Amino acid sequence: MKPFGKENGGEKFDFTKMFRKSAPVETIKDDYDEAERTLSDTDAHRDVSYELPSNIKQIWIAYLTQMKRFTKEKTVWGLLVLLALIPIIYIVLINNLMEVENSHVTNIYISTCLMAMPIISMFICTTVCGSMLPREYNERTIYFSLPLPMSRFAFYIGKFFAGLTLCWGVITAAYGISILMALMGGTDATYSGPLFKSLLVMMASTFFFCAFTYMMSAHSKRGSSMRAILFLAIALPALIILVKFLPNVEALSSFKEPLSALGDLLLYLPVAGPDLAMASLGQPVISAMFNMNCLSLLAFGQLMTPITMDMNAIVMILTSIVLGIACLAGGFFIIRRRDM
Repeated sequence: MKPFGKENGGEKFDFTKMFRKSAPVETIKDDYDEAERTLSDTDAHRDVSYELPSNIKQIWIAYLTQMKRFTKEKTVWGLLVLLALIPIIYIVLINNLMEVENSHVTNIYISTCLMAMPIISMFICTTVCGSMLPREYNERTIYFSLPLPMSRFAFYIGKFFAGLTLCWGVITAAYGISILMALMGGTDATYSGPLFKSLLVMMASTFFFCAFTYMMSAHSKRGSSMRAILFLAIALPALIILVKFLPNVEALSSFKEPLSALGDLLLYLPVAGPDLAMASLGQPVISAMFNMNCLSLLAFGQLMTPITMDMNAIVMILTSIVLGIACLAGGFFIIRRRDM
């Protein structure tokens, strides 16, 4: 028996139609309220213009974000240990202070408690500012920050100000603790002028250290601060000592005056700022033991690099600020051209 289909004069029967269910027809109901058309432009937000935040606000946001990150870093909390060492230094040297001439002067106590500040200040700045930018790249957080309405300049400057604030805070706290310990020692004479000058010179030098380290980290991938501290604490001081020593060489006697003037000029590099800051406070107790004003490479070359309180502090401050701004500009040029 042949199947009943088109070839036999009929249509082929489709059995699947018997089991196929028809899809339900959905009825779309328009719930739009025609009364909404009568809203004013203010109520409907038609006249609201959306713009990018100002540069100051962008910098402030980057600043606050970095300060919040500092609270989660163990290295930053380790800086508090350095502040805790100041009372220990005071207690250890208090017996020797009473035997030194002018030990009743508060500035002598302060200079003794802060005698290692030339090295410590460089260490603090390189530790804080040497890893901020590289860590953003390593942790990929920069790819979440820059797509936001934030310019690279605001991101760059905001993070730098956060690091600078932390460094200034630690150094200011060190001065404050030293002053407090000195006053507790029963001193009866305080010279506020040299103390204020010392603090200003230290702040200006710290600004340069932070800017220089921040510039070096702009193109770094690992964020190591070793290169920066070697350059600041060893290379530049060694150059100053070498130039100051060259006029004593007989073969260069004809260039004695130019080399001497060059050596005096190099003494105003920011790396000598902390030494000048400590010398402005007076001769610490340790200088009576080791014949040096502070613990740094320049201190070991005091015969060739006489850093005294007679040096012009204003020139040192201006030099540190100008060179620091130049380093910031160089770092921004690097970060602006760096591939994200």
